[in-house]
Amino acid sequence: MDERKKCVYCVMETHRVFDGMLKDSRLRNRMSLLLNRMIQRNSSVINKSCDNMVEKIGAYRLINNPSWDAERSVRCLGEDCGRRIPEGRHVLCVQDTTEFNYIRKRERLSADDPDLGPLSKEKAGLGFFLHPCLVIDAEDHSPYGFSSVRIWNRSKEKGSKRSRKYQELPLEEKESYRWYETVRQTRQALPENVRKTFIGDRENDIYEVLSRIQAGGDDYLIRSVANRLTEEGKRLEELMESLPVSRVYELEIKGRHGRKARTARMELRFSRVTVHKPVNSKADVPEKLDCYCLSAREQADSVPEGEEPIDWRILTSHEVTTACQALRCVGWYKCRWLIEELFRVQKSKGMGLEDAQLESGSGLKKLAVLSLYSSYRIMLLKSAYDECLEDFQANMLFTEKEIALFTILLRMIYKKSTKSTKLRNPFKERTLPWCGWILARLAGWSGYESAHGRPGHITIRNGLEDFYQKFSLFEFWTDMNLDVYKE
Repeated sequence: MDERKKCVYCVMETHRVFDGMLKDSRLRNRMSLLLNRMIQRNSSVINKSCDNMVEKIGAYRLINNPSWDAERSVRCLGEDCGRRIPEGRHVLCVQDTTEFNYIRKRERLSADDPDLGPLSKEKAGLGFFLHPCLVIDAEDHSPYGFSSVRIWNRSKEKGSKRSRKYQELPLEEKESYRWYETVRQTRQALPENVRKTFIGDRENDIYEVLSRIQAGGDDYLIRSVANRLTEEGKRLEELMESLPVSRVYELEIKGRHGRKARTARMELRFSRVTVHKPVNSKADVPEKLDCYCLSAREQADSVPEGEEPIDWRILTSHEVTTACQALRCVGWYKCRWLIEELFRVQKSKGMGLEDAQLESGSGLKKLAVLSLYSSYRIMLLKSAYDECLEDFQANMLFTEKEIALFTILLRMIYKKSTKSTKLRNPFKERTLPWCGWILARLAGWSGYESAHGRPGHITIRNGLEDFYQKFSLFEFWTDMNLDVYKE
């Protein structure tokens, strides 16, 4: 096991990641129990997570205890993430924002709760925003955890951007400051000589933020939305379209949100560029920013009728002088979908955080942090499967008794498909990808990647839920000294 795996193993063998914020040993035990139950039940709903009324009462008391707040939990997550990363690694720091809407639970919530506020203008909402930074290894894309998490809600009395003269406000007074606040907190949480590449979507395309990241010695991969003026006198879009195609490559597109699954043919262009500071910006940053721009655009003849082509224009501080370097950056940027999957795991199809029955915004925010840690385990299992990380041992996440049940369940799966030699677990025994394959089969995945693709995060999540239901019965049998190992 290399140094990186040792770092992950030493931390993941316990559920006491939040112990440092609670002085009372009883509260620490309650925290550990609640987190363990959330992991086993794959649910953020207390009534679904806890076994009995005693556990439920203890969990509600813990959630409402004023000695624990969401910000302290966030610091524990950052410290935990930093401990897992050995010095000298290159990590991708992927950040994005989601919202949690409790408008359907408004009868249970106070109208003047200071921890809840309005959400987007497009729909009625009452809740808060979550902006995590998921840290991923640049080499094998396995997750380390969360270096930063920002949780906030808007004030109900907050005026419009126009009335507040939003454009004239300094970055620190805008919601968009979260994109740089994450950078600052990540630098504090991770070892100094870890190379960091910050990845964000079009909301992250803020000149002042990019300039600050680059000045601090870190890297970025940001999808560009602003058609900035370049030193060549052309706008970015015009400049990139004028370049010759460097390479045509294929990109597998998953079908979701009305988009058809397909193999897209992409045209790759790249160039070193110097972009100008926005004319209306009063920020104390350089007037010009030297970086690289790459364009990955889908060829028109591969776009299904009625759909928009894939079109990524990415600004990066990484050197891009060859097609191989450009494709590597595109591969890193594709990791941004992992944080979108994280949000899916937290919401209705996963942990069900928006179904929580709490009566305070502060309690819901605390649950959001705990659900991040629970969701992390699903992310790690999925990554271990996808990247065939057979150096990641099963005891990183599971006890010996749980691993014993995996072995029994695998024999049961084999008995149902005795005639098929293809339906065999392809991974080394007692490793995380080996566990992930079994969990996917428990969730109903066929086992045929060629026909049905790899199992997704929600499939792994559903498999975990089924596994722990079986594990409860398995524990009962073993405690009664019954021979559950008998064929």
